[in-house]
Amino acid sequence: MRNGEESVYPAVAFRFEGLIVVGFQYADSMLPDKPADTWVISGTNAHLPRDVPLAADWQELVRAYGAAVGESNPQFGVTVMFCVMPHMFFTLDADPSAVAPTLTADLSNVPATARIVELLLISDRPSGWNCPPSGDSG
Repeated sequence: MRNGEESVYPAVAFRFEGLIVVGFQYADSMLPDKPADTWVISGTNAHLPRDVPLAADWQELVRAYGAAVGESNPQFGVTVMFCVMPHMFFTLDADPSAVAPTLTADLSNVPATARIVELLLISDRPSGWNCPPSGDSG
């Protein structure tokens, strides 16, 4: 069970030096012939696409990936999705008051030094998480 989740799902965890990777399946029991539905990655000892370190700050992430949308939640903090990677969700250590509680492209108040707390790779993107047409992001 992840912090803040109401349901329990079967999972497999991989622990490496400076990195924890957990794969969840949304089923009653682990189905070994099926892939994980969601991967949760935490730590700093890894690289993201485009060779961006998992320890990168917000400024580095925006420089590498460009436009994003995000929202805040008092329980989970600030979560963003970069438009070029619509199945990757970044939870940042930014104050939730920096971002609107509803999905927004205005992420201008996210501190440049905010860092990744957790990365979710989700097979089915949640509804509503869409990027605005090019040129409409804040």
